[in-house]
Amino acid sequence: MENICSEDLNIQMETVRIKIEAFEETYETDEEKFKAAIDELSLILKEVSRESKFSPNESFNDIKTEDIKFLLIPYFQGNLIMKFMENREVKLLIALKFYDEFYKILLAYQYLEKEVYNLILNFPTANSKIQILDSKFRRKRRPSREGR
Repeated sequence: MENICSEDLNIQMETVRIKIEAFEETYETDEEKFKAAIDELSLILKEVSRESKFSPNESFNDIKTEDIKFLLIPYFQGNLIMKFMENREVKLLIALKFYDEFYKILLAYQYLEKEVYNLILNFPTANSKIQILDSKFRRKRRPSREGR
């Protein structure tokens, strides 16, 4: 996705959004299609960043209407990750990180109050489960000390 113009980026985002909606309507289960959509969204997000479509100095009202859809990319990625059937705990952790990115966007544009965001982060059941999953995930990735 090299130097795509904004119009092409809008078309590409709309194409991916339509694919994602079709997944829901048809109860799609092909994980390769989900991976492809996640990859496409990642490429779109990189291009959005490269084009500097959003600035920390702007308010939500300053964002062009046609660019608002790009704020939803982490949300879409989180939903797609949750469709994978294997390694569900790891997928949940990854999805939660995508959702957290989405919440941070809402927080930055004052569409989510800081107190609500803190409630989400500190929700007892979810938070304790996330900490357990995160520590399990880190342990699995950490090299064993026996082989040293």
